Amino acid sequence: MMESACSYINEEEALDIARRFLEQHYSISAIENIALEDNVWKVTLLVSCYGTQIREVEINAKTGNIIEWHETHVKTRLTV
Repeated sequence: MMESACSYINEEEALDIARRFLEQHYSISAIENIALEDNVWKVTLLVSCYGTQIREVEINAKTGNIIEWHETHVKTRLTV
């Protein structure tokens, strides 16, 4: 019996996984970046809770499991 081709999650599915994960604690403001690197989706989102922050979620492209997540940097807005 032949094995079927490996299926990977697409960009839209990776974004949905990251959103649902982060929405447990934050309000999602915007998508900053989505990139596939070495079979890992790196989804960067602008979030807010107490101020505006950027979080990156790394997702295994084969399984859809979250590998890790972290704050990339805090975004500050200057007002004049």
